[in-house]
Amino acid sequence: MKNLNKNMYHSENYKIYSFNCNENGEASYQAIVQYMIETSIEQTNIVMKNNHDFDDYFWVIYQWDIDFIKRPKMGDEIIIETVSAGAKKFYAYRNFTVFDEDGNVFVQAKSKWLLLNKNRKMPARVPDELISLYGKDESLEIINGEFEFSKDLKFTREIDFRIRKSDIDTNKHVNNAKYIDWILETINSYKKIKKIQLTYKKETRYGEEIKSKSTDLLEENGDKVIYNIIEDNEGNVKTLSKIYLGE
Repeated sequence: MKNLNKNMYHSENYKIYSFNCNENGEASYQAIVQYMIETSIEQTNIVMKNNHDFDDYFWVIYQWDIDFIKRPKMGDEIIIETVSAGAKKFYAYRNFTVFDEDGNVFVQAKSKWLLLNKNRKMPARVPDELISLYGKDESLEIINGEFEFSKDLKFTREIDFRIRKSDIDTNKHVNNAKYIDWILETINSYKKIKKIQLTYKKETRYGEEIKSKSTDLLEENGDKVIYNIIEDNEGNVKTLSKIYLGE
């Protein structure tokens, strides 16, 4: 993998352990997403180590567009590389590649992050100075706009969840990777997922009760897809997602 400057690209090595896997010894989708988030956190820790000008700001994930080519298996050693793809207004973009030491690609992902002010908990425009710290590869494809999500969908499967302490991360709300589990619980068969498009709309906290609701399998432009919505008992939307299934 190329490396254009010391901040733009960052990689971390991981091993897939049994507790990261499903019953078939494949890395869970949640584990893969968590590893990608950890890699981005490590890059931010390095970039911001000696810079305190932006201590009043923090990043939250807003959107994922993840392509699963092949899932790593128990015992595999993987490399996750992330690269800054620039920023526009309140959002920053970063892409990920998950591969092994021979260069075999498991996952490719695009993500969109929102910059928030810690004190006001409001979106903040990404400063040029912050963009320059991370660098940017503007040749990369990024997530543009919102994913399509029809208002006329019929949700036929629903599962209720109550947020446990073990679901909460250091930001005092539900870990972003946890939503993947709740989405997949409503899908009867997901032996192979080709793609997940996911938008986070509202944070979820300890003690809340939520519903994960999915449609039946639909055919769209030759793809097999399932839509999912996670919302609380008042109908406040937490996430919107579209899952593409393989054979």
